[in-house]
Amino acid sequence: FFLGGIDTIEKAASLLRNYLFIPESSRVALQENEILVDDLMGSQVVNVKGERLGKVVDFFHNGANGVCEVLAERNSASPSRFLFPVTQQVLLEINKEKKLLIVELLEE
Repeated sequence: FFLGGIDTIEKAASLLRNYLFIPESSRVALQENEILVDDLMGSQVVNVKGERLGKVVDFFHNGANGVCEVLAERNSASPSRFLFPVTQQVLLEINKEKKLLIVELLEE
């Protein structure tokens, strides 16, 4: 598999630290429990009580799992920005159509 004429290591090196965007029409079909980072970005985050916590503004890997960064709602008791791990224990539900994530955050 080659990406648009990128057929050597030297050519691929020019792509380091850059984002690649793939049109939806060219994406592979996802399995039932798979999601794209793009589906998480901008999603509203609510806790299990239905309280709005904020919106996902960034995503990164920490070596063990994915992590979402959330910009908190102004009236939220959460810090202005907070992180949560993308694990089954924390991220309980993803509604891609509504761009909604239901989380159960650990108490401090």
